[in-house]
Amino acid sequence: MGSPAGVRLSSASRDEKRGLILSEAVRLFNQQGYFDTRLEDVAQRLDTAKTSISYHFKSKEVLLAEAYGANLVFAEQIIATAAKENSGLDKVTKWLRLYAEAASEIALGSRAPFATISDLAGLSDADRMAITSRMEAVANELGTFVEQGVEDGSIAVTSVEATLFFLLNSAHWLATWLGQIPPSTHGEAVDALVDLILYGVLSNPDMPHQSYLGSSAMENPDFLFDREARNKVKVDAFLRAGTRHLNRKGYTSVSLSDVAADLGVSRGSFYYYIDDKDTLLRGCVDRSLSQIEKAFEQYGKRGPAGEALFQIAATIYQGHVTDLDPLLRLPMLHALSTTERRAANARLARIRANFDELVATGMADGSVRQLEAEAIGEIILGAIHAATPQRLESFGIRKATPGPHSATATAFFEPLFTGIAARE
Repeated sequence: MGSPAGVRLSSASRDEKRGLILSEAVRLFNQQGYFDTRLEDVAQRLDTAKTSISYHFKSKEVLLAEAYGANLVFAEQIIATAAKENSGLDKVTKWLRLYAEAASEIALGSRAPFATISDLAGLSDADRMAITSRMEAVANELGTFVEQGVEDGSIAVTSVEATLFFLLNSAHWLATWLGQIPPSTHGEAVDALVDLILYGVLSNPDMPHQSYLGSSAMENPDFLFDREARNKVKVDAFLRAGTRHLNRKGYTSVSLSDVAADLGVSRGSFYYYIDDKDTLLRGCVDRSLSQIEKAFEQYGKRGPAGEALFQIAATIYQGHVTDLDPLLRLPMLHALSTTERRAANARLARIRANFDELVATGMADGSVRQLEAEAIGEIILGAIHAATPQRLESFGIRKATPGPHSATATAFFEPLFTGIAARE
């Protein structure tokens, strides 16, 4: 899929070979992360030798730089195209539609995939500076579209920065979202997505108030005297730190000693609770999925479904974007055993279905607009998972600390829940 006219590597021209190698590398980087992908893996997927890959790309680092560069070439092109529209809203709408149409082509296999820019640490210093500079330039230009819309009255949002962050994150998840939708309906799906971002999920144009309730062991008055409770808190701290390290370094490169050092505990203390990397990974996967499931338990039955939908998304997002309560990157699931991966994917499917069920319930109780968009749960999860502190900084959006800043959940989810189009 995605190869030029189905050309095989052995019979391809030099340029076609480079394109095939780059496309396959991007698929693997997106599926299992850059740090857990080897050149041997790329070669195996193309039924060739590693030396054939190295002949065209001298290192995996060079492959990553070219993959990110190709992504940015497209990003720069559609920014330039969208800039020709009139109002700020027209420019943002054009940008979103172009991204969604390209994502449809990727999902259908007629376009090579774009690399999700999430492993900048894998680049050389020079390449990282160059890629980051181009990312910031794209973000700044899209931000000017939003600012123009606010000034010309076509866009109404609380925070330009938070809206920008939401749009950039959502764009990278569109191919995954469209992959769940029948190919014959992609055109209607793109129209529905544009309508969703313009006018939001909720019937009421006012955003709900965010009431983030983080869990606290100290809510248990017997905590200080409950050894089991204290041990659970300790393990939870280990898993939060492990999640941060796995997200940044991948499964292959992560070191339990580094995780222990990050927490300021001895290796012996850490190994008492976490036997090895597989145990750490399984624990981090379970914790990450449990966070989302607990948010549904906490808010799923409270009030109108539309407001519950927002409170669930806000609760998960707030811990993730600050890195205080991070979610594990989904590509990390590849390092699980086949049986464990199936179980984790089944839980993810139930989570998406729970989001979609809340949307349907909201349409029935009147708190959600009558929507045509499908698989909204995937859109919400994609926006949350992509919202990392590293991505904030990569795009030059640096306000990721708790408090009334531009990256709070209320401002971030405003485009999804109430839309960006100004109401008459």
